[in-house]
Amino acid sequence: MSPFTRDDARYWRSQPADHNQAGFFIGGPEAAAPITARLAQTPVCPWTPETPTVAHARMNAERARRRMLIGRRLAFMEAIQGLKGRAA
Repeated sequence: MSPFTRDDARYWRSQPADHNQAGFFIGGPEAAAPITARLAQTPVCPWTPETPTVAHARMNAERARRRMLIGRRLAFMEAIQGLKGRAA
């Protein structure tokens, strides 16, 4: 065991004998292959092999949808405030 954590540079200079090059225990479940998103799937957040282009397109579409919703809410609030001013 190392007295240092993996985010400390001293850990990497004097790495423990029971750890591999990636910083995992040699006998641990991560020894052969580090944990990736494929292994951490949930029904709420399933893993899909997206390319960066597909991921950027999805994020841009989601951003546009959020901006549209915010714009609708803002227009509604401005309309309500306009009605309040006319009634007074």
